[in-house]
Amino acid sequence: MVTAIVDDLFSMSKITEAGKKAGIDVRILSPKNVDLDDDFYIIDYIHPYGVSAARTIKNAKPGAKIVGFYPHTRFYIKDEVEACGCIAFTNAEFFAKVKDIVKASVK
Repeated sequence: MVTAIVDDLFSMSKITEAGKKAGIDVRILSPKNVDLDDDFYIIDYIHPYGVSAARTIKNAKPGAKIVGFYPHTRFYIKDEVEACGCIAFTNAEFFAKVKDIVKASVK
């Protein structure tokens, strides 16, 4: 299963559709309801909760894989999340690879 912490309809639909095509369940969580039930997370880093959610999950579950996306104009986000062991893609890179990223959750 993939847990996606996103709050916009575009991202939700793209991630959910990628999961359906790959036969993988995707659970969408509100940024207010982050939990530690999974080992693979997709996070929208653009929102103020994004980086803090990634840090919270990594601190509690160091083995969790966290992949997220951010607008290319906020390049500093990449360094911030990679410093805590997460993976960061620009929005364009992420959505071009979303199906492969979701499939990687089962490896």
